[in-house]
Amino acid sequence: YSNTWSERRSPSEQFNNSSSWSASMRYSLRPPGVKTIRPFWLLDDTPILGLLARLQLNLLPSSVSFNADASRTVAENQQRAPISISDEIAAVPERYRNAIRENHTFTHRRSFDLAYSPFNFLALTYGSNLNQVLSAIGADRTNDTFVIDSTGAPVGEFLGQTIDEVAPQIDPTFTAESLTENGFRVFTTERLDVIPVFGVVGDVFSGQRDIQTDTYSQNFTTTLTPRLQGVRWIRPQAISYSSGFQWTFQPLSGFEDTAPDLRLASISNTLNLRTGLTLSPRDFLREFGFYRRIEDAEETYRNDRRRRRSAREAAQARLSEAEEEAEERGEELTEEERAELEVPERVGPPSPLAIGRQLFLAVTGISDLTTTYNAGRTTRSGAVDGSAYNLFDAITGEGPSLAYRLGLEDRPRRTIFDPAIVGNLQVDDIVARTNEIQTRTSLELTRSLRVDLNWN
Repeated sequence: YSNTWSERRSPSEQFNNSSSWSASMRYSLRPPGVKTIRPFWLLDDTPILGLLARLQLNLLPSSVSFNADASRTVAENQQRAPISISDEIAAVPERYRNAIRENHTFTHRRSFDLAYSPFNFLALTYGSNLNQVLSAIGADRTNDTFVIDSTGAPVGEFLGQTIDEVAPQIDPTFTAESLTENGFRVFTTERLDVIPVFGVVGDVFSGQRDIQTDTYSQNFTTTLTPRLQGVRWIRPQAISYSSGFQWTFQPLSGFEDTAPDLRLASISNTLNLRTGLTLSPRDFLREFGFYRRIEDAEETYRNDRRRRRSAREAAQARLSEAEEEAEERGEELTEEERAELEVPERVGPPSPLAIGRQLFLAVTGISDLTTTYNAGRTTRSGAVDGSAYNLFDAITGEGPSLAYRLGLEDRPRRTIFDPAIVGNLQVDDIVARTNEIQTRTSLELTRSLRVDLNWN
């Protein structure tokens, strides 16, 4: 909690004062471990369904956090009045001659976040954010009126009354226009009456005042990570689903006569779905004995050629070294010495059988074939009920439905108001969709030649 105030003066300002406070609260919970139970333990000895008995349900959330804060500022300033004033308005109080400008802001924000993994293959998150403006209900603006006659003598000060209310009190036949026509001079000013915090809260709970929600948003994500036991050549990717919902108040003017209680908002939702599958044809073929034998034969063949090539290089190096030593002595190697240092024949090109085997392994040796799918959708609608926004309103059917908040519906069920009320009000109704499929793989034709393939 913090509280600040300031008072300033200047040659041009009589005063410039402000007072503000802010308060915040934070709560966060992260359990140190997990608490699991086996909800299907009764199925232990049941064929097939017994697999469900292995499931362990986590009872504790991964994390929970709640944040709330509020801030309020009241400011007032008044410019310095002229040093000299005319005698005609000398009796008029200064606050009517030189208005005091007052400003008031009162805001409230809160957020909630939850992360929960009921099973080791499923993760859920939920979050919401709310911004509310209490400036209008936290203070009342009142008009005060001061009247003098044609001689400058004060007639009276009328607190909380406008000129239309004051005129009949001076003379029952007077109106606002005839009051000035008869020589009276009218001075008005606006006064800000700030309501205490607990008074505002009490009025809200009693229903006397309504809080204006500015924005509300919520998001939900779930990630499912499937696992296939004992199958190496099929690897499903995680299925990720996320949705977002945004509610924004729409200020309107011009409908005071046709719909004085009209409150509108614009809403939007987003949906994103991502998943994929990775296949390994090489691992699948290795499930068969004939393919493993072909790979073993190719590996043996390559190792043998590598060994023969290394042996030739080593023998060539020994022969060169012996010739250099003999040359230093001024001699030449004898036939017996050359026979002992015989260099094996050069390794020839691969045989047709080896070439065919390598070609077969290159074509069938796709290590990974990965396909990913991304789907997205964004919708936006205007002119929805501006008084129903939260999750409770969705459950009771007063606001946008749960299906719309989760991105499962394109349009809210309660959207456009009666055209006879809103007239030619222009509203948005937008739906945008995207779908993307991507496949990629690679072919290793040789140890030094690899081809990457991509499809979009």
